[in-house]
Amino acid sequence: MGRQIRFHMLPEDENQFIDFVLSLPEVCFISGSMKTPDLVIVNTQIRIQPFTPDLFQVYIWPSSLPMQEGDIRFARYHEYNEEKMEFVETEETGYTVSDNGPVIRLSRSFIGVDQKLIQGQLWFDPYRLMGQEFVYKGEALEALYKKLSRWIISHFHREKGLDGYYGRAAWEWHLQGGEFFTP
Repeated sequence: MGRQIRFHMLPEDENQFIDFVLSLPEVCFISGSMKTPDLVIVNTQIRIQPFTPDLFQVYIWPSSLPMQEGDIRFARYHEYNEEKMEFVETEETGYTVSDNGPVIRLSRSFIGVDQKLIQGQLWFDPYRLMGQEFVYKGEALEALYKKLSRWIISHFHREKGLDGYYGRAAWEWHLQGGEFFTP
């Protein structure tokens, strides 16, 4: 049911996207994982730390849309294992933001240990599960997702035969010999 747009971004590309997102009224980035059930706004940290495991997955949240019960959940954390090329459970616990909430998930593009630029993704589900039925999250959140997607489509490069969109810096890096990885 969800919608997605995939991309490869280097920090320069990502900073342009972040600037655009933060220029929108009442929109902020929140951490996908927290030590307590309180939301953690990461508008500043996301620009300072182009990629850290704590901020690999962040959420774009229009603060005018309140979180509901169950939108923040207790969880066991996972970390990416380069050797296995998958996420594995750790002993650490905390809280996570649920995709069920009024959020758009941003999985960030980053350079892996093999020096390949790993594809990122903007993902949105227009419905939330309430009891046994799916309920539409609303036009405002869907319009925000469409606006973010249109920005990526209009500012990034699309190459026939390749998956997703490519930021200008990422594409130039590729032309200089950098490799992309699409999971």
